[in-house]
Amino acid sequence: MKTILIFSLLFISNLSAQQHYYTFTELKGIEDNSSNTHLFYRLYSYWEDSLSYEERNDIYHLDISSGIDSFFLSDYNQYYPFHRAPIC
Repeated sequence: MKTILIFSLLFISNLSAQQHYYTFTELKGIEDNSSNTHLFYRLYSYWEDSLSYEERNDIYHLDISSGIDSFFLSDYNQYYPFHRAPIC
């Protein structure tokens, strides 16, 4: 009985443990007619747990003149084997 309890606790703790990785991967810039510089960069992120993973390489926009940093475009891959799609 004690062995089953220890095994189940280890399994549950492994399910809740997630690993996250973030990396700056690409930078491109353009200048508009008003001489404002716009930077576009990618931020790669990866997380996983024992049942699924998600990999992202989203594009962000940084407007140098206004100082506004915003999400621009989504780029991702995910694997959720036990996720059920809604029935329409």
